[in-house]
Order: sequence, then C-alpha cells, then structure tokens
Amino acid sequence: MKTSSLDFVPQQYTEKVRCAYELFYDDFSLSFDVVVSNEPFPNVLFCEGKNCQYVDNVVTIGIDHLDDDIDSIAYKLKHEHIHWLVNSLLGFRPLAAFNEGIAVALADWTFREKKLGFNQHNLCREIMSRSKLIPMETLLNNRLYHGLRHDVRVDLQFGSFCKFYIDKIGLVKCCELFQNVSIDFHKPSAQVMISEFIFQWKQMLATLNEEPLSAKFFGRLNLNQVIRCSSHHCSRCSFPINIDELECGVCGAMNTQSSFELDLSKY
Repeated sequence: MKTSSLDFVPQQYTEKVRCAYELFYDDFSLSFDVVVSNEPFPNVLFCEGKNCQYVDNVVTIGIDHLDDDIDSIAYKLKHEHIHWLVNSLLGFRPLAAFNEGIAVALADWTFREKKLGFNQHNLCREIMSRSKLIPMETLLNNRLYHGLRHDVRVDLQFGSFCKFYIDKIGLVKCCELFQNVSIDFHKPSAQVMISEFIFQWKQMLATLNEEPLSAKFFGRLNLNQVIRCSSHHCSRCSFPINIDELECGVCGAMNTQSSFELDLSKY
C-alpha cells in the first residue's frame, strides 16, 4: 500500500488497516494474477462516514468501518477492487445489479462463507422457499437497486445470481454477457434473456442438496414486505447524491427528486 493511503487513517487503526490490506492483496493477487500482475493497484483513501466506492482509479473506504474486524475490512477492500478489475481493467460497465452482484459474489461472500459456514446460494434458497425473494427484474432498475440496497436480499440475491454464472461460464464471459444485456436492456430480446437467466438461477437454488439453515439464524433476518428507499443515486452514473440535490457532482446529470417504496405483496 502507498504510504499516502494511510494519511487519513486514525493512528489507532493503522496496524489493523495494514493487516487488512495485506490479507486483501494476497487473496486478490492470487485470484486474479493473470489480469492484474502488471497493473499498478488503485490508491486507497479513507474518509469520514460509511461510504465505500471506486471512482476514477481511487478506492475509498469510510473510516466508520475501521471498528470492524480485519476480515471485514479486507472484503470491503476486495469488493471495491473488483469494481476496478471489472470496470477499468476489463472495461465492462453493466447495470448496477450485475456490477454490484459480481463484486458481492467475488468479495463479500468469499469471506462470509468461511465465517458462517454456508454460502449465498444456501441463504437465497431459504428465502425463496419462504416466497420472500425480491423480484429480480425490479432490481435491474439502477436507482431502485441502490435505493433499496440496505435490505440484505438486494446484494445477496444478485451476488448469488452472478456467482452462479461466473462459475458456469467464467468471469470475462459473464461480464460480456451482462454488458450486452445491459446495453439492450429495454429490447424485448434482452428481457427474454434476462427472464431465462433468472429462471435457471432459481432452478439451481431449488436443486441444492445442502442442509436447510437453522430457523434460529433465519429468524434474525429482517425480511420486510414493504422496503423503503434509504438513499438516492444519479440516474445516469449511479453516484450517491443527497436527496435535496438534483445535479450530480460527478457526471453533471440533472436528476428528479423522488422517494419510493417497494411493496412485495403486489408481486
């Protein structure tokens, strides 16, 4: 890690951040050595708050996360570097659901699975068996995806979905597929493809042979029927914006003020 990356880390967290970065770096380099071996990694900055993001070759991690354990900080670093890998090195910019789903699949759940003892597919299967999945087609709307992302199911479902296809056809082909579908998203042919992709994913979940998760664990999940928007993002570039702001500070797009909620009883 560049020394400048630690400039804004409170002194009491410096050693923890170094350990987390080393854990992330070793894991990431081993997983994606063919692609990243000759590439300088993005600079990492730490800022106030909880926001974590990758923009313009800079990974930003909110210092509110530094009270987490080393593994948790490492997977947040890996998540944002997956965006660097997919968006910058490979040059793909699919819909937010696919973009975040790939990062969740390859970063967040590689750490959570070790800690929890089950993977994202197992948890999605349990939610599906209780008819509590959020409609996948709904989450392909960028603003809905980001605005409802505080619900555990949003990232979980698309993390599982993307992991299924990454395992099936590989990361690069998966990115190509999602990019093409994203470009043609409003065409009937793309809608048919998306419906088929979702059907195959659900078929995979239905045929898992793993033991059901405990009712005690599942009972701790908050699976509301009505999910309210908790954040707002630019309709063009998906960058976070304040609810009272219309102009995006990154791409300059003008946005409309809106609040929304998703009522699952209507699906």
